[in-house]
Amino acid sequence: MVYKDLKGNLIIFAGRDGFLACAQRDNRWNGIASSEVREGELFELNIAQGTISHIKDVTSKKPDSRCLCYLPAKGCEIPTIEWADFETYNKNVNVWKADPAAMIKKVAEVHALKKAYGIAGLQAEEDFDTSNGHAVVIDHETSQSKDNNVR
Repeated sequence: MVYKDLKGNLIIFAGRDGFLACAQRDNRWNGIASSEVREGELFELNIAQGTISHIKDVTSKKPDSRCLCYLPAKGCEIPTIEWADFETYNKNVNVWKADPAAMIKKVAEVHALKKAYGIAGLQAEEDFDTSNGHAVVIDHETSQSKDNNVR
């Protein structure tokens, strides 16, 4: 589906694989690691030092609540770490209901890929409210749609 902002400008959305393809063409590509963090799992994150400690409980049936992505680009002293909270991005439709872990992981990975590799000009649908036929940027700090344009 084609979306436009409130001024009629076309907005191009890419899926996680589109951002991944852009990053993999960069000679700094050095892999990506991501995982959902379930409620009750032991987890420590130090973004300033670029370290993560996560003890995964693969038997846990508790809901997925957060996701992290670790992206160590070559030539960068500190890896890019992105954290996404399920409640912030949950669209509560389709695959968000069927596979919430995959969806929140996708959000964290896209944000990390964009940040680590300076990917511009592409947008991820999860950062927009597209329910009214237009694509409006969502302010995820307040969960409100912003009536401004994307550049």
